[in-house]
Amino acid sequence: TAEIESAPKTAVKIVVETPPAKTIITKQRPQGRASNDPRLTPKKVEHVEIATTQIDISVKEPAPPAQPDPSKIKVQRAANDPRIKRSA
Repeated sequence: TAEIESAPKTAVKIVVETPPAKTIITKQRPQGRASNDPRLTPKKVEHVEIATTQIDISVKEPAPPAQPDPSKIKVQRAANDPRIKRSA
């Protein structure tokens, strides 16, 4: 035990370095723009495909006129509807 007591006492200095805090950079979005506006966070376009087609828009024959649905139920009109024929 005498050897342990006579040993030179040295102070050990422990230095703990903390990493610097991350700086968060926020862009202020222009007033009137949505939060998901692609102009605020543009993404790189990697592949673009262009296809050209022609559509024939010439009318071959006119469309048939619309016919009323015979299975539709006729509803009662309101009492103040001007389309109701009233007896004088």
